[in-house]
Amino acid sequence: PHPGAPWSLPPEGSRALVIQAYGAGNLPVHREDLRSVLDHCAARDLPVVVTSQCLTGGVDLDRYELGRELAERGVISGGHHTRWAALAKLGLLLGAGAGTAAIREAFATSWAGEPV
Repeated sequence: PHPGAPWSLPPEGSRALVIQAYGAGNLPVHREDLRSVLDHCAARDLPVVVTSQCLTGGVDLDRYELGRELAERGVISGGHHTRWAALAKLGLLLGAGAGTAAIREAFATSWAGEPV
């Protein structure tokens, strides 16, 4: 999903969610439809990884208030991962049976020289 789009619950059977945010990880957290998606994912221990739409820089959930709200809701920072790198890493982790804690740790770690 993208920040300005209407938010809907992930399809049944989804194992994770990747969101492309504005800049450093800002999302319209005040929107009820986004809050519902985040609450739904948290209740099901469904990892939510946030990447940036920007070509340079990355997600820093500590930088702005909206990012901090996401972090408080358990959202995982994709750091400097592109959406494609985030999807690849998630695919490997989920395929190996990793849970949310292992996924959070993996996104804070470089596996193949990718910036975190």
